[in-house]
Amino acid sequence: MLVVDFMHEFELGVWKSFFTHLIRILYAAQPDGSLVETLNERYRQISTFGSSTIRRFSNNASEMKKLAARDFEDLLQCAVPVFEGLLAEPHNTHLMKLLHRMAEWHSFAKLRLHTESTLSYLEALTRELGQRMRQFRDETCYHFETRELPRETEARKRRQQTNAKGKQPEYGSGARKLKVLNLFIYKWHALGDYVRTIRLFGGTDGYSTQLGELAHRVVKRLYGQTNKRKAVGQIAKRWRRLENAQKAYQRRLLREHKLGFTLRSTPTKEKGITTPEDEGDPELRYHMSGSKNQNFDVFALVRKKAQDPAYKKFLPKLQDHLLGRLIDRSFDGDAHDEFSDTDRNSVRILGNKIYTVKTCQLHYTTYDLQRKYDTVNSTSHPDIMVRSPETGVNASPYWYARVLGVYHTNVWTSHPAVKNGGDVRRMDFLWVRWFGEEPGYRYGFREARLPKVGFVESSDDYAFGFLDPKHVIRGCHLVPAFHGGRTSELLPVTQSDARVLEGSVVDDWETFYVNVFADRDLVMRHFGGGVGHVKNTLPTADSLSDTDMDIDEDEEGPLNEMESSLAEVDVLMRPELDPHEVDEEVPEAEQEDLEEDEDLNTWDDDDDVANEEEAAGSDDDGGYASL
Repeated sequence: MLVVDFMHEFELGVWKSFFTHLIRILYAAQPDGSLVETLNERYRQISTFGSSTIRRFSNNASEMKKLAARDFEDLLQCAVPVFEGLLAEPHNTHLMKLLHRMAEWHSFAKLRLHTESTLSYLEALTRELGQRMRQFRDETCYHFETRELPRETEARKRRQQTNAKGKQPEYGSGARKLKVLNLFIYKWHALGDYVRTIRLFGGTDGYSTQLGELAHRVVKRLYGQTNKRKAVGQIAKRWRRLENAQKAYQRRLLREHKLGFTLRSTPTKEKGITTPEDEGDPELRYHMSGSKNQNFDVFALVRKKAQDPAYKKFLPKLQDHLLGRLIDRSFDGDAHDEFSDTDRNSVRILGNKIYTVKTCQLHYTTYDLQRKYDTVNSTSHPDIMVRSPETGVNASPYWYARVLGVYHTNVWTSHPAVKNGGDVRRMDFLWVRWFGEEPGYRYGFREARLPKVGFVESSDDYAFGFLDPKHVIRGCHLVPAFHGGRTSELLPVTQSDARVLEGSVVDDWETFYVNVFADRDLVMRHFGGGVGHVKNTLPTADSLSDTDMDIDEDEEGPLNEMESSLAEVDVLMRPELDPHEVDEEVPEAEQEDLEEDEDLNTWDDDDDVANEEEAAGSDDDGGYASL
């Protein structure tokens, strides 16, 4: 029995074809190419995430030059904020929901560990994806006269010149031909087979063609290290050396395990100072360096930065945070209003010195029971998520923050509520700028809308604060809501240490989208039901309103099935991470074939319409009927 081919059927098939047609629509809406330039500019401004999870986009994403399957995957995962507002209503609304459902389908179909709830939801989602795509074709695509992209026209000319072999060129061959969105292709209808295939053979990662592509990459890398003469023998020698090196490393690890200590260097501990590693946790939630190479005097810093709103009440907030942890207060956002000045002054920072380090590793268990970590820093990957202490029907399950600094210091206290307060102990903490939810904004999988957050105004007493790293679940990916624009009202100063990602700008993005599709673990954290996630408050089916998709009444069945699937999700299971798998580059020759063979994915205006009737007849087959 043939299994599905996720990489070639969806990422390099359905999605690549649809993304190409969206570029055609943008050219049709603005023939001068201004919308396409806006799209390219937005993609360039998206930050990276994780270890090669979301990579830096090229300067001209719309050209799709030298892109592998993993690059098209990144384009899809970040598509919703990028395309927002480029088309007029109602086309913009239709496109936003379609892109959300497509990214959602991509995430669930690529899960490495499924439950009955996720499979039921994927089955209903497949039907709705087909409905939304047909709706987009009928109501949006036919509204625009879409023609070949400039690169498609040039590629067609080259093919014609190659095939002509000295013949007279055809009349009008240089004009851009009409193109329409073609849904009558095998790759599109194969999406209906995924749930059945997963039930029979397991997750799509087990039989993905990505494995062979990855193995091919190793051979290409080893070939580059040869002198290109009798390369096969040289590759075999290098491969044996790699195997021997790996075996030697495994023997070293086994010897360390038998001896009961590590041969690798470990940092020395300062005598008389208790560190977080001394607490006896076998699986630490985070790791932060104990380096003391960089430090500053906290009182001198506060005086120097007095004009920066980010340092407003910096020292009292830090004292509240440290004292709250010393007396084992549960996390509530550090709003310790009951602490008096006497209580705060009982917290003593040794030498008034705070030590700064570059990164903090956040360890967590993924939805598929793997142990992974995120590396957070204030320069490139500063955004994090914590479990919200709020309760109630409409309470958000997560809070989001941007890390401005990673610090540790040595502390002791004379506060009577602290046991052994006179002992000096090292305390690690993060300095953060908090995000708040967009007022009146509804989001979620039922709504097919990403969560939206924005910086808390600097005038708020708790716009900035401190956070214990052990409360951080993992890093998250925030994408600017480009359509909402920028503002300087949230932080009305031209220069501030709070603008860690864009230090040269004088304003902030008004809002951000939480990119829940950045990897599969983030999807399961926001959807719920992840096997490796701990219990957490989740939005239930009752708190999610009905979707506002405009479809015929006879097509509402799949939506009701989706609602049932959402209601069946195990709310007792909940959030923690995964850097997603890396797809191998498509060989250059294969990519040229994919780019030039556009006739498989689109129809010209003079194509035989009889093919449509023949393909439509395949709906009688059970595997295709779901679409």
